[in-house]
Amino acid sequence: MTVIALAGVKGGVGKTATAVNLAVLAARGDAPALLWDLDPQGAAGFCLAEEATLKRKPARLLSGRGGLRAEAVATPYPGLDLVPSRLGMRHLERLLGPADRKRGGLRSALRGVRRTYRWVVLDCSSGAGRVMEHVLRAADLVLAPVVPSPLAIRGYEELLVLAAKTGARRERIVPFFSMVEDRKRLHRQAMAALRQRDAGFLNTAIPYRADIERMGETRKPIVAHRLSSPGTTAYQALWRECRRRVAATATGA
Repeated sequence: MTVIALAGVKGGVGKTATAVNLAVLAARGDAPALLWDLDPQGAAGFCLAEEATLKRKPARLLSGRGGLRAEAVATPYPGLDLVPSRLGMRHLERLLGPADRKRGGLRSALRGVRRTYRWVVLDCSSGAGRVMEHVLRAADLVLAPVVPSPLAIRGYEELLVLAAKTGARRERIVPFFSMVEDRKRLHRQAMAALRQRDAGFLNTAIPYRADIERMGETRKPIVAHRLSSPGTTAYQALWRECRRRVAATATGA
């Protein structure tokens, strides 16, 4: 089982859209897959047109035996299950202990589904709290969407600082550019400068597209419903890069 998290300190950078589309692609290629919505807003489930909400208290999710598995529901997309969220997930912050504990926390919860799913995608809420610390240590790959603008870049840099303080492995934190508008000189310049400073950026950049933005309205991932969209092409390329990066990390390359 491989765990991929969409994470960041700053909001509004395309985490949920990416998590939903990558989860659909993961299930399509290497089913089964699980999308765990860690955001109290429940946006990932909403974008999948899934009306289910978390049935039990968030503390029950942290049980390694049946916690996540009992909450997983099928989605309209073959091979993809969802652990939905609800507003009560905001209490997860105070339920978690230090991320470096060997027992308890998100890693224990994920162990409960390791025999069930090939891929687990975590859609994380923004912030630098205890949940993010656990995500940084539990995920095999932490995808960090970076809009090429000053505040989003600063958010990515803060994520790296948090990762260092948490003891997370730096090579597992992989940035990529998101919501890119090529016509903007600021975006082009920022991308060029960041690629020079940080060789870890993936080659794929997700464009700013109206059909991606409308996922909250259509409640459909574009990789399943707009096959000819440049956004779909970009998500497919991003998924291929993620798989290669996971393989490289596993072999120590």
